[in-house]
Amino acid sequence: MKQEVNEMSYDTNEIKTAYRNYLDHIAADYKAWQNRLAAKGPSGASEKIRSDMYMNFVKNLSFKMGKKYVKCFNKDGGVHSFIVNVHDDPKFKFGDILKPAGYGTPAKNFARGNIFTNFDRITWTGA
Repeated sequence: MKQEVNEMSYDTNEIKTAYRNYLDHIAADYKAWQNRLAAKGPSGASEKIRSDMYMNFVKNLSFKMGKKYVKCFNKDGGVHSFIVNVHDDPKFKFGDILKPAGYGTPAKNFARGNIFTNFDRITWTGA
Protein backbone atom coordinates (compact mmCIF):
# COMPACT_ATOMS: atom_id res chain seq x y z
CA MET A 1 0.00 0.00 0.00
CA LYS A 2 1.41 3.38 -1.03
CA GLN A 3 1.80 5.81 1.86
CA GLU A 4 0.59 9.37 1.40
CA VAL A 5 2.94 12.17 2.46
CA ASN A 6 0.68 13.09 5.40
CA GLU A 7 0.87 9.51 6.70
CA MET A 8 4.66 9.46 6.61
CA SER A 9 6.76 10.33 9.59
CA TYR A 10 9.85 12.44 9.00
CA ASP A 11 12.59 13.08 11.49
CA THR A 12 14.16 16.51 11.90
CA ASN A 13 17.19 15.66 9.77
CA GLU A 14 15.02 14.48 6.87
CA ILE A 15 13.01 17.70 7.01
CA LYS A 16 16.14 19.88 7.14
CA THR A 17 17.63 17.92 4.24
CA ALA A 18 14.45 18.39 2.20
CA TYR A 19 14.49 22.16 2.83
CA ARG A 20 18.18 22.35 1.93
CA ASN A 21 17.60 20.32 -1.26
CA TYR A 22 14.76 22.68 -2.18
CA LEU A 23 16.95 25.77 -1.73
CA ASP A 24 19.76 24.04 -3.67
CA HIS A 25 17.32 23.33 -6.51
CA ILE A 26 16.32 27.01 -6.65
CA ALA A 27 19.99 28.09 -6.69
CA ALA A 28 20.83 25.56 -9.41
CA ASP A 29 17.95 26.83 -11.54
CA TYR A 30 19.23 30.39 -11.16
CA LYS A 31 22.69 29.27 -12.30
CA ALA A 32 21.20 27.41 -15.28
CA TRP A 33 19.28 30.56 -16.24
CA GLN A 34 22.51 32.58 -16.11
CA ASN A 35 24.25 30.00 -18.30
CA ARG A 36 21.43 30.08 -20.86
CA LEU A 37 21.72 33.87 -21.07
CA ALA A 38 25.51 33.72 -21.44
CA ALA A 39 25.20 31.14 -24.24
CA LYS A 40 22.97 33.51 -26.24
CA GLY A 41 25.82 35.96 -26.64
CA PRO A 42 27.34 38.99 -24.96
CA SER A 43 25.04 40.41 -22.32
CA GLY A 44 27.40 43.02 -20.98
CA ALA A 45 27.86 41.03 -17.79
CA SER A 46 31.28 39.51 -17.35
CA GLU A 47 31.85 36.10 -15.79
CA LYS A 48 32.92 37.90 -12.58
CA ILE A 49 29.68 39.87 -12.46
CA ARG A 50 27.57 36.76 -13.09
CA SER A 51 29.51 34.90 -10.41
CA ASP A 52 28.99 37.74 -7.92
CA MET A 53 25.27 37.85 -8.76
CA TYR A 54 24.97 34.10 -8.22
CA MET A 55 26.80 34.22 -4.88
CA ASN A 56 24.60 37.11 -3.73
CA PHE A 57 21.45 35.25 -4.78
CA VAL A 58 22.47 32.08 -2.93
CA LYS A 59 23.63 33.96 0.16
CA ASN A 60 20.29 35.75 0.47
CA LEU A 61 18.04 32.75 -0.18
CA SER A 62 16.49 31.69 3.11
CA PHE A 63 13.40 30.38 4.85
CA LYS A 64 11.48 31.33 7.97
CA MET A 65 9.34 28.95 10.02
CA GLY A 66 5.77 30.02 10.71
CA LYS A 67 2.85 28.33 12.46
CA LYS A 68 1.35 26.73 9.35
CA TYR A 69 3.85 27.52 6.61
CA VAL A 70 7.55 27.90 6.00
CA LYS A 71 8.25 31.03 3.97
CA CYS A 72 11.00 30.70 1.38
CA PHE A 73 12.30 34.16 0.48
CA ASN A 74 15.21 36.24 -0.70
CA LYS A 75 16.60 38.59 1.97
CA ASP A 76 16.95 41.28 -0.71
CA GLY A 77 13.16 41.22 -0.98
CA GLY A 78 10.46 39.01 -2.35
CA VAL A 79 8.83 35.78 -1.29
CA HIS A 80 9.63 32.78 -3.46
CA SER A 81 7.15 30.25 -2.06
CA PHE A 82 5.48 28.80 1.00
CA ILE A 83 5.78 25.22 2.23
CA VAL A 84 2.99 23.57 4.23
CA ASN A 85 4.36 22.84 7.70
CA VAL A 86 1.38 21.09 9.34
CA HIS A 87 -0.05 17.60 9.01
CA ASP A 88 -3.69 18.59 9.58
CA ASP A 89 -4.26 20.98 6.68
CA PRO A 90 -7.62 20.06 5.10
CA LYS A 91 -6.44 20.68 1.50
CA PHE A 92 -2.65 20.21 1.37
CA LYS A 93 -0.08 17.63 2.40
CA PHE A 94 2.88 18.26 4.68
CA GLY A 95 5.69 19.66 2.50
CA ASP A 96 3.47 20.92 -0.33
CA ILE A 97 4.88 23.97 -2.13
CA LEU A 98 2.52 26.91 -2.61
CA LYS A 99 3.05 30.07 -4.60
CA PRO A 100 2.76 33.35 -2.67
CA ALA A 101 -0.44 35.37 -2.87
CA GLY A 102 1.36 38.16 -1.04
CA TYR A 103 4.30 38.68 1.26
CA GLY A 104 2.66 36.95 4.20
CA THR A 105 0.17 34.52 2.68
CA PRO A 106 0.26 31.64 0.20
CA ALA A 107 -2.09 31.11 -2.73
CA LYS A 108 -4.25 28.18 -1.73
CA ASN A 109 -5.54 27.09 -5.13
CA PHE A 110 -3.20 24.11 -5.70
CA ALA A 111 0.23 22.79 -4.72
CA ARG A 112 3.12 23.37 -7.13
CA GLY A 113 5.06 20.37 -5.84
CA ASN A 114 6.26 18.82 -2.59
CA ILE A 115 9.70 19.13 -0.99
CA PHE A 116 9.79 15.40 -0.22
CA THR A 117 8.65 14.04 -3.56
CA ASN A 118 8.85 16.44 -6.52
CA PHE A 119 9.73 20.07 -7.08
CA ASP A 120 11.07 19.88 -10.63
CA ARG A 121 8.56 22.46 -11.90
CA ILE A 122 9.80 25.08 -9.43
CA THR A 123 12.08 27.74 -10.92
CA TRP A 124 14.28 30.38 -9.30
CA THR A 125 11.62 33.01 -10.06
CA GLY A 126 9.01 31.35 -7.85
CA ALA A 127 6.60 28.52 -7.34
